[in-house]
Amino acid sequence: MMKFQKRKPGYALATILVLLGVSMFGVGALITVSTLESKISRSQQESVTAYYVSEGGVQDALWRINTTPAYKTALAAGTLNVTYTATNAPATNQGYTVTMKSSVGGGGYGTIDVTGTSDNGVFVSKRRVVATVFEGAVAGGGVSPTGTAAMFSGAAIAVNNPGSTFSIAGGDFYAGGGITFNQTTVNLNGGVIKTPGPYNSNQTTLQNSGGVFASSCSPTPAGGCQAAPSTITAPSFDFTYYSTHYTTKYTAAQFQTAVSTGGATVNFPGPVTYITGDVNIGNWMKNKTVNISGMLIIAGSLGINNSATNAIINVNDPGTGQAGIFVSNNINNGYGTWNINGVFYAAGSTNFSSAQTINVNGALISAGPMNINTGFGLTLTYNSTRTAASFAGASGVAQALSVQYWEEQY
Repeated sequence: MMKFQKRKPGYALATILVLLGVSMFGVGALITVSTLESKISRSQQESVTAYYVSEGGVQDALWRINTTPAYKTALAAGTLNVTYTATNAPATNQGYTVTMKSSVGGGGYGTIDVTGTSDNGVFVSKRRVVATVFEGAVAGGGVSPTGTAAMFSGAAIAVNNPGSTFSIAGGDFYAGGGITFNQTTVNLNGGVIKTPGPYNSNQTTLQNSGGVFASSCSPTPAGGCQAAPSTITAPSFDFTYYSTHYTTKYTAAQFQTAVSTGGATVNFPGPVTYITGDVNIGNWMKNKTVNISGMLIIAGSLGINNSATNAIINVNDPGTGQAGIFVSNNINNGYGTWNINGVFYAAGSTNFSSAQTINVNGALISAGPMNINTGFGLTLTYNSTRTAASFAGASGVAQALSVQYWEEQY
């Protein structure tokens, strides 16, 4: 006879209790995850608020520099060092602490270091924003953003210029990433060569040199290789300001048409001639003379090829000191005669090649690397007034050149 075993009492209850426990654990885990996600979300929101509080602190500091004569004077002199805490906090439980300080060895350069705080009663978030600023100058005074440098690169300068002579008067030769000369004669007229990087030369003659300051020299020039200078921040030009405040604007095609149909001599009265797009000068500027009064600003690159024979570009200072050619990308200059009474500036790289003549009475500045190849004539006379005025903007107030962000959340 088959026997059936009876279930032990309490087996079903135990099973139910186990399942109930697993379910409660799962619900608890879901609640924990949900709570954690909510906290993360609220923390992130508070962090964003703290960031905007910090940005407000930067604007407050710029306003104080521009409206407090003592601060402006100290920034220009390289002695600014002020710390304060906001007394006009953006909202309840929000605030910021600001330190305005001159950069080491940099008259006119400084930093605005802001830590913003936002407290919603549950989370306290802090964000730090650091802005590099430069105190611009109106015509007739002020500090050049390149210091004493007439020829300036924020990166490296390489010159491969057999048989040619460079003449630089009234200023120095500076490259942030090193300098290389190959088969070149450089007349410095008492100026110096400065780079935080290495200096290298091959079959190169330095005439009337005031010395070479570099991290290393190969070979060592007459007078020796002296201690490397401090790094100078490449100046930044405010293309956006001029785009929004001046109405004389051309596309690259419109500028080309204006020159090609304008007769042998074409005049642009300025004070600002603004072009959007890459300007590639070719046959349409052959045998043309283009006169620019004030600033020629190109939101793009600038290039010229060998079909633009006998092209002459003259840039004249209208008396404000704000004059020159300012390019937001690269300069690739191969031909023509360029007479620039102002600043020749590229926010990108600068490349000079082939036979041409360049005369600059102001400064030659490239934020990126500068390469000069094959022989041509370059005469550069430093004019610190024009250089300072051209980077000052219209009002000559402190400008934020670059902003870097660090995040610290608590």
